[in-house]
Amino acid sequence: MGNGVKRLDTCQVPLWYSGAVKSPENAAAETPSFDEALAQLQQVVRTLESGELPLEDSLKVFERGVALSRLCQQQLVSAEQKIEILIRGGDGATEPELAPFPAGQPGTDEARKTKT
Repeated sequence: MGNGVKRLDTCQVPLWYSGAVKSPENAAAETPSFDEALAQLQQVVRTLESGELPLEDSLKVFERGVALSRLCQQQLVSAEQKIEILIRGGDGATEPELAPFPAGQPGTDEARKTKT
């Protein structure tokens, strides 16, 4: 079968689920990037939505989806913390300053009024 799916018994199971491709469970040293984890999570959703897996396999795929979701969430929190550090400066002491856009700049109320 093409498209990254191989047949096990009577149902189609994604290669990452069947163990043919490394995943965080069978390759703990290799954590997928955010984009890889998100792509795998999207595949989990498609697989579960298809309704073709037996209950036992669906539960295992769902577990994998939860693990991928948590991994993505952790990576997003980490990225948010890095951005916060960059905005505040290395010491974290300064609060970012918010300033209004100059009058007439795109995105300001004045610019919107002149377009209508």
